[in-house]
Amino acid sequence: MAPFLSRYPENAQWSLEELVEEANALLPLVLPQEAGKGLEAISPRTVRFYASEGLLDSPERQWREARYGLRHLLQLLVVRKLMSEGYSLRLLAGELGGKSNEELVAILENRIQLSLNRPEATNEALAYLAQLGQNLTPRARSAPPSSSTEPPLSKPEPLQRLRLREGLELLVGPRFRPPRSKVEWQRLLQEIEQALKHL
Repeated sequence: MAPFLSRYPENAQWSLEELVEEANALLPLVLPQEAGKGLEAISPRTVRFYASEGLLDSPERQWREARYGLRHLLQLLVVRKLMSEGYSLRLLAGELGGKSNEELVAILENRIQLSLNRPEATNEALAYLAQLGQNLTPRARSAPPSSSTEPPLSKPEPLQRLRLREGLELLVGPRFRPPRSKVEWQRLLQEIEQALKHL
């Protein structure tokens, strides 16, 4: 068992709020320093969502109260660790369900690697952009630069990926310039709102 988990007995039990508190206290020990900044703290809502997606076992019931144990804590930490490495929740849901507590600890300690596709392949937005590049016609790819005013095809610009919240990511290219005034920010937010409404 990982040193930071050794203080918990096998039969440890917590309420939902206590589980969240324990998990958030341990996250800095599990995540790389730079990764922790991009992930929100775990909340009771996060735990319920993960359970509904099959990422966490259902809690035990004592009377009418849900009780969570060491396995739930391990599952939460593993999900957050793998998310910080770029894996999607959809991919993790099918992979983590049958893992034993020992296997979950081994993942946290980097002693075993899941046999999953690389994170880049699981990111739908990046996969879509890669597909766009592959769908260029052969003529457009191989034609030598013409003498017309049309610029030659160049390498795609690097994109910065920002995770805004669960299920929502923003890809920002180097040519993007943030708005400079309140009015410009308002306009940009309205454009984003309209785009999301038309999904």
